[in-house]
Amino acid sequence: MRYVDLDFPGGSTQKLSVLGFGCAPLMGRVGRKDSLAALAAAENAGINFFDTARSYGYGESEGLLGTFLRGRRQSMIICTKFGILPPVGGWKQKVKPLAQAAIRVFPGLRKHARKQAAGQSVGGQFAVAVVRDSFETGLRELQTTCWRR
Repeated sequence: MRYVDLDFPGGSTQKLSVLGFGCAPLMGRVGRKDSLAALAAAENAGINFFDTARSYGYGESEGLLGTFLRGRRQSMIICTKFGILPPVGGWKQKVKPLAQAAIRVFPGLRKHARKQAAGQSVGGQFAVAVVRDSFETGLRELQTTCWRR
């Protein structure tokens, strides 16, 4: 893996892998076991840059990434985003594992499932209160602080 230096406020630097891992499919298209296996494969390949967002994985990507990085957070770099809110729980969240299993058996259902999921997120959420809440929730889910110390 190739790395570049990433400069932090206060003068510290860290090596950043030139290849990052996009966390959009985590806990969305694939379940917990496959999501954790993908994160482990990325880490084993030398990737230390992970890109996630509040809306990824129906709101579960940040939490899974935070759990995965526990104990090794200082050597990893996380980028998260805001502006699209994940869907709010409900019955669809509870049947997601069943839908994933059905899609594995009947791949033709994937198109229908994506169409249903597309309308679940709420975009254009840039009010100060929403941004603050998204930021604080993201830090809590990722089990981290804003800057390395």
